Amino acid sequence: MRHGIYNSEVPTSVKPAVSTSNLPVIFGTSPINLAMPTVAGELPKVNTPVLCYTLKEAYESLGYCKDYKNFTLTEAVDIFFKLYGMAPVCFINILDPVKHKKSVQPKVVTLVKDSYIEEVFGILKHTVKVKSEDGTTSYVSGTDFLADFTTEGYLKIVKIGIGIGIASTKVKIEYDVLDSSMVTESEIIGGYDITTGQTTGLELTEQVFPKFRIVPTMLLCPKYGESSAVAAILDTKADKINVVFECMSIVDISETVTTYTAVPEWKNQKNLLNDNQIVCWPKVTLGDDVYHMSLHVAALMCSVDYKNGDHPKESPSNKAFKSDGTCIIKDGVKVPILLTLEQANYLNANGILTSINFINGWTAWGNRTSCYPANTDAKDAFISAKRVFHYYANNFVLTHWIDVDKPTNPRLINLIVDSRNEFYNGEVGAEKIIAGKVAFLKEENSITDLLDGGIKFHHYITPALPAEKIENIQELDINGYNKLFK
Repeated sequence: MRHGIYNSEVPTSVKPAVSTSNLPVIFGTSPINLAMPTVAGELPKVNTPVLCYTLKEAYESLGYCKDYKNFTLTEAVDIFFKLYGMAPVCFINILDPVKHKKSVQPKVVTLVKDSYIEEVFGILKHTVKVKSEDGTTSYVSGTDFLADFTTEGYLKIVKIGIGIGIASTKVKIEYDVLDSSMVTESEIIGGYDITTGQTTGLELTEQVFPKFRIVPTMLLCPKYGESSAVAAILDTKADKINVVFECMSIVDISETVTTYTAVPEWKNQKNLLNDNQIVCWPKVTLGDDVYHMSLHVAALMCSVDYKNGDHPKESPSNKAFKSDGTCIIKDGVKVPILLTLEQANYLNANGILTSINFINGWTAWGNRTSCYPANTDAKDAFISAKRVFHYYANNFVLTHWIDVDKPTNPRLINLIVDSRNEFYNGEVGAEKIIAGKVAFLKEENSITDLLDGGIKFHHYITPALPAEKIENIQELDINGYNKLFK
């Protein structure tokens, strides 16, 4: 029996704001050696969409250690759940512990107070072997020693005395470790293997909606998305998911580009000229950490949308980043960079989103998709306008999919037109758009189309565009001098 007052602590709970209309889908690599087993001794499968609403779910599904260079999904986890507090997020890990691993040469280590910590990320625990210093005696896990991970993600070996026992303070250890450098561009892009029936890489975008019933709104692949081939596939996938849904892809300019003047040329050479794509440069910093700007932009857009009732009407530009600077990586070294307003505007004029430290502190800066300035159509060139069109296109599909295959008669036509116009009226009243209506036009519905079972509805949508340039005109009013004479 316990008698008295007792204290205990529980881990800090991170409760992100849940968005009902945004689902970022992020491809990359994770330390799955630290993930919770799906069954005894089995690591979570790779190339599988994982939906996470909480930090705990992300840790259990993906594993976690603070090594952004090798494990890009942990960077995304920190940004979405810790910095911006946004959920849900769909993660797809490409790092396969069966293929993407290397063996470490055996090494002699010293036990201190019957334990040793190997400060290496990505160790596969089931491959750990502990032997005597001369290598002649092999010790048994669970009998002679225990192997587990520290909260940082390092391997910890603890001597126990159930078996033959470890007599010396020196032992020889060996193990396999995850090697993200072995993940290839073709594995990121992925595809469908007809022999195994397995879908991999970016092709898994098609499985997200059927699996979770949530439409992807952003596709990201930090680090690997700097490849023009990966960026191109991301854009293609964003254009038509499951044939009917549309979203944005967000990519970063390669870290090999170290001057702002070289960014537009690189963007054009790599053909990043798409209305469904946002291109970012340079990287973002917070303390000692360096992040891909694409992830900050995606999380910021989710946050701005959430504050607007989960609607994408407002641009992420001039909204605060959770950062304290920007940088480039030159010869593997972080070099701080501070863009002037003129330099940042030069990037904006070439369809590149960046960050500046100005009146509102460190903010995102830029309203244009990567198709700009080649394409100046406001519907395509403005990020917020494009996302508004995506929002209503996807909404129409989700709302009226139930009407597919119903008889094409006046009742069906009027039902869709009337319900949609009523919906748009509500959106206008809530100031989500300036105007919106739908019509069933005779000139767009030929007898041939009707005989083929097809009908078309014409939507007129007027999004509010960003006040990108506000001019202040001043004039000296000479009539004011008359006040001197009374």
